Amino acid sequence: MVAHALSILTFHAIDDRASPISFPPAAFESGLRHLADAGWSTIRLTDAVEHVRRGAAFPDRRIVITFDDGYRSVHDVAFPLLREHGMTATVFLPTGEAPDTGDGSRLPAMEEREMLSWGEIREMAAAGIDFGGHTMTHPFLTQVDRARLEHEVRGCQAVIEDALGRPASTFAYPDGRHDVQARTIVADHYDCAVSTRLGQVTADSDPFALERIETFYFRRPKDFARLTSPRLGAYLRRRAFPRAIKRLLRGG
Repeated sequence: MVAHALSILTFHAIDDRASPISFPPAAFESGLRHLADAGWSTIRLTDAVEHVRRGAAFPDRRIVITFDDGYRSVHDVAFPLLREHGMTATVFLPTGEAPDTGDGSRLPAMEEREMLSWGEIREMAAAGIDFGGHTMTHPFLTQVDRARLEHEVRGCQAVIEDALGRPASTFAYPDGRHDVQARTIVADHYDCAVSTRLGQVTADSDPFALERIETFYFRRPKDFARLTSPRLGAYLRRRAFPRAIKRLLRGG
């Protein structure tokens, strides 16, 4: 069987803080169990985007899991659960300027949380987790000049590829913010990029502005179950309009 829409889930930190970027560990565990019990599995982002480019339908009951920012909880909490269910994910890393990529060195702190170490990143990469670029210092790419944009976009890719010895071919725009210039420069260096536009990916999606589903809306088990519902698309469309208006008002 095939599907004509694919969900790319966005997670950040897997913890119990009262924060928009937090997803409770218990909810993450029960969510993965729900997916597995319903016969769902993950597909790599790089494989999913090839279906987009071919205009082909997606394999049925597949989902893409992504994590932005590289918080330590991705390794300590999410990674063991992903392995338990035979699932994979893509983690987008803001590398920092001129970072030390030794095993004990961590990514620059964000949101007052501890970040992944390069040793943890290498451990996950060896187990099949993919890593993509998320700039070096996490600026809004619509608010920097072309030289800085190029530096941020290409610099993080070079750091990741040098540290892991493999291509970093996927990118996530910080806060989802991008314009024609940002998209063009990202397309010069990467195979695809994800946005924060709420929705599912289809054959008509832009490979350099792929829709995602912010899991903030699905933290309760009954809400998470919507992700496997045939009515998910209608639910996301209802959510997407007020979300787009809010982003427009704050300059997103």
